[in-house]
Amino acid sequence: MTNENSIVCVAKQFCDGLWENYTRQYPEFVVRINPIFVHLAIYQHLVSHRSIKGSKGRRRQQELVDSFEQWYEGIEHARSIDWINLYNDVLDTIQGETGDYNYGFDGSFIRDYELQQAWESSINHQLFQTLPTSNSLVEESNLNLEVVRQIEIVLEDFVPSPIITSIPGEQELFSLIVDDVSRLLIGSPREADESHLGSYLYLFQCAVFGNDKSKQECAQLASLIETKVKSIQSEGVAPHAIDSFWQMGLGYSNELVKDYNQLISMLSGQVFTVHREDVDEGVELSIWRYPEKDETLKKFILRGDGRYELTGEHTQHFDDARAVVKHLMSKAANKY
Repeated sequence: MTNENSIVCVAKQFCDGLWENYTRQYPEFVVRINPIFVHLAIYQHLVSHRSIKGSKGRRRQQELVDSFEQWYEGIEHARSIDWINLYNDVLDTIQGETGDYNYGFDGSFIRDYELQQAWESSINHQLFQTLPTSNSLVEESNLNLEVVRQIEIVLEDFVPSPIITSIPGEQELFSLIVDDVSRLLIGSPREADESHLGSYLYLFQCAVFGNDKSKQECAQLASLIETKVKSIQSEGVAPHAIDSFWQMGLGYSNELVKDYNQLISMLSGQVFTVHREDVDEGVELSIWRYPEKDETLKKFILRGDGRYELTGEHTQHFDDARAVVKHLMSKAANKY
């Protein structure tokens, strides 16, 4: 093991011990919260501790801080993660390791540190605990990938400053917001009819970004996101077969449903989005993949005669659903 790796391991091992404390206190965060946030919080707790020069606590503190700065380049510029509170855990661990019970209370800081009010950190921690989130899962369909992409575009303006990926935690923080919002709006199963997105955005920016936006701004942003999501969902769906119950309601013949279901069963929801519309000739089936909808859109007419008519500039007929899928996949492969 190289000396560089040995230095980094000091911080990693320290975090591993505290990770058990964190997951025991907040088991609901184990899957949702990226470990990097815990690492950043621990580092920020360390540099906020006072210690006496030459003391055992100071030496251990210095060793850990140097290790973190070796592990995460630019960690000293990371956004404050005071919404994760492990302050006492870090303090107690170092005091227990060194027997230095003056550590954290007497002496000076080892880095330039802007002292924050303890109540502010505590409030941010409490606010983050109350975020209206969901444990539902977002299906990785082509439609949902487009929804998430549009959510990302809107939320880029929600972050107070541009995301600088070289700063530890910035990209992970943005991913956390996007994931939370996606679960609230398109996660399955839905845990409630209301997404509570406006409340989530306001509480999140209060706890994490320092109350940069008003309630009205957060409500307007939530409305914009929800409108975009509904607009995309109204365009199409992931491929789903028509069952006998829906067949009766739609009034489709057995032959038409057979042809439709045969094609749909061969389409991957991860690749394609579809839209079905009744027309005079039978059923018009639009098939495309995001984000290049205009370039990949293909429309077929199904009449229930076992044939699939590709409409457009050049009409083309397919006598087999497999041939349709092969055609669609070849176009997708050429495009991507």
